[in-house]
Amino acid sequence: MKYLSFILVPALFLGISCSSHYNKTLKGNGLSTIENRMDKQARELDKIADTKRTEKGLITTLNGDTLFDTGKTELKSEAKDNLQKIADIMKKYPENILTIRGYTDATGPDSINDILSERRASAVKEILIQNNFPSTTIKTIGYGEDYPIADNTTKKGRLQNRRIEIEIAMDASRITDSLPK
Repeated sequence: MKYLSFILVPALFLGISCSSHYNKTLKGNGLSTIENRMDKQARELDKIADTKRTEKGLITTLNGDTLFDTGKTELKSEAKDNLQKIADIMKKYPENILTIRGYTDATGPDSINDILSERRASAVKEILIQNNFPSTTIKTIGYGEDYPIADNTTKKGRLQNRRIEIEIAMDASRITDSLPK
C-alpha cells in the first residue's frame, strides 16, 4: 500500500510566521473564514480520500498501490484520475500554496532514492498543472528515505514510507469573502 498524503496547514504562507502576519492579514477575513474554508475543502477532499483535521490543519491520504510502480516515476492512471479530482477541488481555493514532498523507502542507494523522490513529487506537480492548478503556487521537494513514518524492515512499513505528501498552506490575503460552491 502506498500513500499520497495531503497536509493542509492553516499557515498564511510558507516560511512566514503566523503570529504577527496572521493578525494583520486576517483582520478583514477573520479566523472563522479560514476555518470554514478549510472545513469545506476537507469535506470535498474526503469524498476522494480519507481526510482528518489535526492541530496543524488537515491531512488527506490516498491509500493503495495506485501511485507508482516500484522504482518508477510515472503515475498510474488511477492516481492521475484522483489527482485531477483533487486539483478540481483545490482550484476553488485560490489561497492554497502547495509544497509537494516525495519520499521513498530505505531500499536502494540514497542517491537514487533522493532523485526518485524528487521526480515523483514533480510528476504529481505536473498532473496538477495539467489540470489547471497554478504552477506559481507549487513547490516540490524530494526527501528520499529521510523521515520514514513506518518500519523499513517490513514490507508493510516500506509501502507506507513510499509516499507523496502535499502540504497546503493558506495565503489569507488571497481569500475571497464567499465560500466556493
